[in-house]
Amino acid sequence: MAESLPPSGHRYNTRRNTRKRSLEADDAQKDQPAEKTAGKDGEEEPSTSKPGEIDCAICLQSCVHPARLPCGHIFCFLCLKGVFRSCAKCAMCRRPIPRNYLETPDLLEIPTPATAPSGDEEEFHWFYEGRHGGWWQYEERMSRELEDEHKSGTDKFETVICGHLYTIDFANHVQFRNDCPFHARRILRQRPSLNSKCKTLTGWWEYDPRANDDLETAYQKGESKVELLIANHVYLVDLHGMMQYRKTDPGRRRAVKRDRVGTACKGVAGIRPTVLQAMGDLSQNRPESPENEVFRSIEEIFRGITLSDDFQIYNHVDSDVSEEEEDDDLEKHLIMDEDELVSSRGPQFDELLGGEESVPPSIVVNDFLEARITEIEALSRVIENPNQFASRKEFPRHLRRRAMSHNVKRIPKRIRGLHESLREKSNTREGPNKVPRRKWRRRPRELLKEYNRRQRKFIWLETHIWHAKRFHMVEKWGYKLPYRPCDKNYRACYRASAEHCLLQDFSYLNCIELRGDFHCIIEGLKCHTSDRTGNTFDSRLVIDGRRSGRTMFYHGNRFPRGAIGEVDFLWNSSTEKERVVWIWAHPAYAAEIIYDLVTTFGLAKEEDMETDITPPEGVEMEKLEKRNVPFCRTPKYSNGGLRMTILKDTLNRFRLTGPLSQAVIAKVLQAVDFKKRSVDDWSTKFHCDDPARKLVYSNQVKFWRKVRSFTSPAQLPPNCVMPLTIYDPRFTAPKIRTKAVHSEGNEL
Repeated sequence: MAESLPPSGHRYNTRRNTRKRSLEADDAQKDQPAEKTAGKDGEEEPSTSKPGEIDCAICLQSCVHPARLPCGHIFCFLCLKGVFRSCAKCAMCRRPIPRNYLETPDLLEIPTPATAPSGDEEEFHWFYEGRHGGWWQYEERMSRELEDEHKSGTDKFETVICGHLYTIDFANHVQFRNDCPFHARRILRQRPSLNSKCKTLTGWWEYDPRANDDLETAYQKGESKVELLIANHVYLVDLHGMMQYRKTDPGRRRAVKRDRVGTACKGVAGIRPTVLQAMGDLSQNRPESPENEVFRSIEEIFRGITLSDDFQIYNHVDSDVSEEEEDDDLEKHLIMDEDELVSSRGPQFDELLGGEESVPPSIVVNDFLEARITEIEALSRVIENPNQFASRKEFPRHLRRRAMSHNVKRIPKRIRGLHESLREKSNTREGPNKVPRRKWRRRPRELLKEYNRRQRKFIWLETHIWHAKRFHMVEKWGYKLPYRPCDKNYRACYRASAEHCLLQDFSYLNCIELRGDFHCIIEGLKCHTSDRTGNTFDSRLVIDGRRSGRTMFYHGNRFPRGAIGEVDFLWNSSTEKERVVWIWAHPAYAAEIIYDLVTTFGLAKEEDMETDITPPEGVEMEKLEKRNVPFCRTPKYSNGGLRMTILKDTLNRFRLTGPLSQAVIAKVLQAVDFKKRSVDDWSTKFHCDDPARKLVYSNQVKFWRKVRSFTSPAQLPPNCVMPLTIYDPRFTAPKIRTKAVHSEGNEL
């Protein structure tokens, strides 16, 4: 805290001057002849052990009350106390200091030179006021420094005590920390005598009757430790070591003793005997009011304090207890004599700041309790009638919103009724809605139309909404495709493909359907493929439609230089003369393949036909705009015997990768049981009207049930095709997200 410059005649002296004087004194001692001591061989050697030779690495001066840490380093006890309160580590090696070190320090016995005063000078000792009465004596070096500054006529000077910078004000006889000048203590200069010893707060506090009964019961049973709740803190009382300490801070301990009732003590549970006398007067003049129960309960607390031949447990307060520990007990006093208050507390309240307010020396217990009873009744009424803020606390903190105070729709439905009833009781109503902001006014009124408008240039996949929230999207090949995750979590994709299952959407691949005579289709496709690249459209492995194939597609009769790209194909498993083959090509070169097929087969585009695309009742047209397959969206080409249909953006295709992909498919795909269905639709008519198709479907279901027990896709033939009619997975999805695992015997 910055201070103004001192007036003329004032002199501030810092610790550096003290260090300078100490160095000059050491140099003066070095100039004197060293004392002689006997060596090993009887020769005299100069002595190196001098009083005050050990230097403190914290204050950079000779140690006063030197204390050795377990690590071996030596510091002043007060310097060590300041370091312990700040970080509890050695200032040299940074090793931790034991928590109970200040209670049992390892003090070194180094003799200090006695400074006898001159014949004309008197010796004085310096003391500072304790927090709760009494005086603490400064250590020897600080006392000498204060005496020197006082004799030199200094009004104020700064010094370091326990690692903090203090200001000593001789004019006002106080000391205070520079960072907290309002907490000042008085200082005292006194001649040394038998009565000049510093006072200490000694004595014993008696436990309250309830805690005393618990301790006595545990002591009679032979228990070693007892837990007590004292002043809202859990304390542990060690009956073997006869000490107590807070469970959360075992470093601060107090001694306890077991003695007969009637032993002199400072009070009961932090209450002075004057309060007990006031309680006796109160019991005689107790008013007849509903608050009598409170007075009676207070009287019962102190009942039986003066029992005969019983044992009581006392809490010791001695000079070894730190001043911070004294605060916890002595602040519990309810009443004091005026003389005792002035002598222990010193200046009242804001007296040091020039104010007129002061803390009253005593309280009237009757009035004090009546005021507290009124407050307790008010709190009870508030608890019985919770407000709307209390109702919002009934659900987790992360779900609370600030808008709940004025918008009831932000509150969950299960407690919305309680909130509305509380608002009615408080006669508060929601005010008129504010004018919506410009962004809200410009929002699309019909979101489906807005989505369809945004897909005119770049088509969205059906999984676009899911990917748009989690991936960076790119515009490629006429599609809006996910490029990379927003959280840069490539590791998650690798982990899914290596340990679980990774799903990829390949619906952007363009599908081309060729329908016509089998030999005509094969002859035309031979111009664009070659047996040297592997299986082609006429391979026996794929011709029956049980497996899909992949081959390289070339320009007509230009193998091997006219390569276009790889295509996937699948034949329809039909025994009829007219066959169907589906070809999937990448959108980057799908248009080029379509152009070559039109040229090879001599196809011509068919004219649009008038079709009725009126949606059924209750179905919005916007929902079907991107889902139905009108003639304009599936261009058709024909030459009389063969027909080609472009099924672009009408089919979905997904790829599952990973060791648990088979388990995921087995959990998601559930075969339709037509015997239990009550709705007649196209699937029921297709499979049930024709006995042959019904038999084929039953065989497919049996085969699928066998496939369910497989634990890996490697147990199936590569590129195999399994046709199956399933339920919509959205109706059979579990309510809680689970992880699919292999489990035999689970019906799909």
